[in-house]
Order: sequence, then structure tokens, then C-alpha cells
Amino acid sequence: MSETEDQHEVKLLPHARGSEKIVLAAIIHEPERMEESAILPDMFYLPAHRIIFEDIAATKGTWELVSAAQRLHDKGLLDSVGGPSNLAEVNSYHRAGVRFDVHLATLRDRMARRMAIKAAHEAAAAAYDCSGESDYLASLSAPVTAVFDAASSAVLTKGMKTLAADFMAEFEDKVRGRKIEPGIPTGISEIDRHLHGMKPQHMGIISGRSGAGKSTLATQIFGGLKDALYLILERTESSAFSRCVVQVSKLHHEAIYSPNGLRREVLIHVRQSVHRLTESNLHIVKPSNRKLATICAEIRRHVRLHGIKVAFLDQIGLVRGERIKGDTGEAELRGISNTVQELAHELGIHVVVLCQETAEGETKNARAIEEDADWWASIVQERDKKKENFGEHQHVLIAKDSHHGSAGERLPLILDKETLRFVHGFPKAKAEPVKKSRFNN
Repeated sequence: MSETEDQHEVKLLPHARGSEKIVLAAIIHEPERMEESAILPDMFYLPAHRIIFEDIAATKGTWELVSAAQRLHDKGLLDSVGGPSNLAEVNSYHRAGVRFDVHLATLRDRMARRMAIKAAHEAAAAAYDCSGESDYLASLSAPVTAVFDAASSAVLTKGMKTLAADFMAEFEDKVRGRKIEPGIPTGISEIDRHLHGMKPQHMGIISGRSGAGKSTLATQIFGGLKDALYLILERTESSAFSRCVVQVSKLHHEAIYSPNGLRREVLIHVRQSVHRLTESNLHIVKPSNRKLATICAEIRRHVRLHGIKVAFLDQIGLVRGERIKGDTGEAELRGISNTVQELAHELGIHVVVLCQETAEGETKNARAIEEDADWWASIVQERDKKKENFGEHQHVLIAKDSHHGSAGERLPLILDKETLRFVHGFPKAKAEPVKKSRFNN
């Protein structure tokens, strides 16, 4: 074959002929597998097998070889499935002991691969189109998410017996006093005591009013981690890094922002803090734009290149999703939240999103985010404008905890404005004013 001919060789798309036959035979002889397994026509690459599947599905568990041959003949499709002989071969392909779930997972995997190839071709076409009408990043986002959804469904799920065995093994370890590995600690003992760390495939919320300290709490956690990404949409990367230096060093913020005449021992301490941050596989990134596709691409890239395990999104209300005409802000955020949650599941990481609160203490246009999140920490301040201590930090409320039952807990955490850290404590009680009487002046 010449070089020119080789370049134009047509490759068959990924498929598994044998597995297609095994799955077809299984649903013929065990019709209940059809509904249990959510089998789709697109899982069958070979046109003959797709036609046979659709015929089986239409009979709803009453498929029979002779009737099927006649039915396909009447529709002019018998030759398309390879004639009566191929139909009979599929019917007889059912074998005892063959693992149906393994072959079904193979079909899902091959379908996902075909989807990936199609998505790559469409994304390439969009990238070549420089007219300005084609959003090539958006053309990547939805297809890639669909491919990952299909690929993840190809992973064999655990049956009840396996789930029971896993549960008992972990339960017996607890009974024996063996320590069960928690999630990644936040580094704030009050929070870790309730949430038991940040677990893979989970999503958390840090919320508060404007200026409440959402970014401060998030960067405090981020600065104490390893293998983490901080996506900042509002400020600069430099401002976030400076805040982290203040928090890790635990120095007064003026020592970092106005260091003129700083003592040598303090300078050494700052250098050590900076070294700790740079050696912990931490990444602070301001994406090129606020589009959801760009955000997802950055998170995927850092998981692939740097192995990050926790991603912070500061803040989710600034992200621009796919908004259809007539949609409300709530509808747009619902789509954004769902995508971020699915990304955490797909990549096996923990995602923390920052969210603005209204004056009433509710997340702004973000009820869907509350529903998607596994935990929610709300920074509570005095909200009564008539009080002298309006805006004073009161505590951090665990507004939601889907896994440990600590929702409603008020954590004694208030903002220390000197070191820009949330520390243990409650607001200081103010002395009651002394009432004047004839016995004092």
C-alpha cells in the first residue's frame, strides 16, 4: 500500500461485535435485563444489531425467532440484519455463565469512544472557524461532558452484596478501633470535627454577605492544603497569594502589606511561609474569561497535569453558563451547579464554591447550589442595622451536612482582622453602659 493510500485508509469506529451479540441474546432470553440495564440503541455499532435490538425492544419481552423473521421480512429489513441465518445465530448466542454486565460495560465503553471521536471532529471544525460566530470552547464543553457521562456509565456498578460486604468491612474496622481514613482536612479543627474533612466527589459551599470573609476563609483552607487549585474570578492572583502569605505566616497583615523596617527574624519567617506555599503543589489561577466551559477546562487541566484533589471556585455567581432566552438567574445557576457537581464526580475531586448571600442570609439565586452541595458553611454576621455591632462576625453556621447530621451547628469561629484568619471564639461581650444616678457622675 502506498503512503498516499495509507493516509486515506478508513478506520472502523471502536466496537465489539461479540459483546453486541451476547447482550442481544441475553435480553432475548432474559427480557427483564432490558429495563434493569438501561440499554440504548447507540450502544450497537453494527446496523444489523441495532435493527435487531429495536425489534426486541418493540416486542416488550415477547420476542420469538420465527415471528421476528417474518416481521423484519414484512418491513423489508430481513436482508439488512443478515437474513434468517444471522438472526438465528444471535438468538443462539446466549450462553450460561457469561457475564452480561461485563459485556454491557464494553458496549458502553465503545459507545463513549465513538462519541469522543465525533466530539473531537466537531470541536476541530469549530476551532477552524475564525469567523467569530463559533464559540469553540462551548462546542467542547457539552460534548465532553456527555462523553464522560457515557464513559462513567461503562464502569461496573457495585451490586447489593458488594455494597454490604464493603459496609461490614468498614464497620468492623470501626468496632475494632481502627482509624478510618477521613477526607482531606480543612485545617480548621472546628469544621473538621463536624465534616470529617473534604471527601472526593463531594461539593461544598462557603457563603456570606459581601465583605463577610468568604475568600478569606477559602484561602485559609487552601493555604494549608497540598494539591489544590484556587480559581479566582474577581480579584488578581497576586492579591490571593498575598492573603495566603498573611494567613500561613499568622503575622499581622501590616507586616506583609507595609513591611518597611521589618525585623530580620520576621523576614525569615515570611520566606519560610512563601516556600511552604510554593512547595505544596498549590495553584492560583484567574481564567481568561468567566465562561463555564473555561472554568471546567482549567479544572480538568490541573487534575491532569498537577493531580489536584481540591478545587475552589471564587465565586460561582460570577460564572456565565448557557442561558436560554427567558431563563432566570436561578435557572442559569442551576445548570452551572449541576455541571460543577458532575465534574467533581467525574474527576474524583472535592470542589468548594463560594456564594454570595442576601441580607436575609440566603444564597443569592442559588437554591439549586444548596441542593447539589454536600455541605454548606455560612459566615454569620450581625444583620440588624440598628445595632452598634452591625456586621460583627457572630459564628460560622453549618447550614447543611448531608453525611454527618451536623446541620444547624454554630461553630465558634470569628474573623481575626489582623491576621486575616478565622479563629476560635465568639464576639467579645461589650460592657453594659453605667446608668447615671445621684450616686455617680
